[in-house]
Amino acid sequence: MRAALKRVQARHPLLQMRIVDRPEPWFTSVDAVDVPLRIIRRDNDDTWRVCVEEEMNLPFDAKRGPLVRFTLVLGDAASELVCAYHHALADGLSGFMLLNEVVLSASDTNAPLPPLPFRPPVETLIAGATRGTDALGAAVGHVASGLHRASPLLDWVARRFPPSSGRGPKHMEAIAPDHPRPFRTHLLRHVVEPERTRALLARCRQHGTPIQTVLGAALALALTEARARPERTTISCTLAVNARPYLREPVADEFGCYAFGVTTAVRTHPGASAIDLAHELNATLTPARQRRSLLIQTAASRSLDCAVDLAQSAWMERLSRAAIGGIILVSNLGRPAFLVQGRASAIRGLSMGATVRGIDMAAGAATIDERLGVTFMYVTPTMTSDTADRIALRVIALLTRDG
Repeated sequence: MRAALKRVQARHPLLQMRIVDRPEPWFTSVDAVDVPLRIIRRDNDDTWRVCVEEEMNLPFDAKRGPLVRFTLVLGDAASELVCAYHHALADGLSGFMLLNEVVLSASDTNAPLPPLPFRPPVETLIAGATRGTDALGAAVGHVASGLHRASPLLDWVARRFPPSSGRGPKHMEAIAPDHPRPFRTHLLRHVVEPERTRALLARCRQHGTPIQTVLGAALALALTEARARPERTTISCTLAVNARPYLREPVADEFGCYAFGVTTAVRTHPGASAIDLAHELNATLTPARQRRSLLIQTAASRSLDCAVDLAQSAWMERLSRAAIGGIILVSNLGRPAFLVQGRASAIRGLSMGATVRGIDMAAGAATIDERLGVTFMYVTPTMTSDTADRIALRVIALLTRDG
């Protein structure tokens, strides 16, 4: 496995990178170190999940690098390979491709792994240009930078006006931004058996909605029902979009960040139709996949650093919570066609996880061997484990119910 990691690291430039901490940070491969591999014993079927949670909550030394690490959960009959990496490097699909490549390299040492070129950022790889996008990006960046500079004052104002009690979701605690308790990301995993997965796929085809939007609708409904006062509310939903089909240069299975998030808001209430909500989400997702929309998002992406800082500020969180009843993130990788199968090592399941502070719950899905696997991520203490369990179970029930 260590030899396989060395071969794969030599192939992908981003696996050799660290971040130079400057006002304008950049990647460098100078003084690159080997990707670390930790091996632990597989005590039970839940060992891998505990390992993933540990990895999600362990920060990277970005200045030293590398920004990726592996853990092999070694068992007698089955093993799990856990890959943790900085999101500045790559998206979720790239992580799955990387895991597959490592397994392939470990099982077939003669498999060709030619080195890949270092790619520019995805915003420069989007094909073509749209008039006015540069001006839009500059304007968005200017506004975001101004708000970021004003954040200390706005935070002070926000702390002087605490939120009214009893109005927020019952799973959310009123936690001050400088609260000493640590935030910790947790993971839940559910697998839908083949018969119910096929039935779900058939319903999606019947209604013309992809699984991603149905999953988003189910999660929005479950989160609404978990509120202290289950009533009509607005849920902010971010859907991950694969940008690879829109790039000027094909990137195939290269490790990198080739995805965008499309955010929309849906109005929900207990008893609402998941299919109707899925149609609403799909109405936003479909045009967002068009090249022009991706170009506009690319133009605005130059303000991303400021936007991330703003999302962590007290005033922005208070403002967001006053306007919406929940924040979710949803991704679906479909049926990965690149998986190693029928070899000495075969991938029988995939799961994704991410640090999700700032949102209520994230859900990632993939279908392997006709089984839909859904991974839920949430953060304590802003959400309790009991509430997260109930929401996840409710989502699965909504996905698999008949009709």
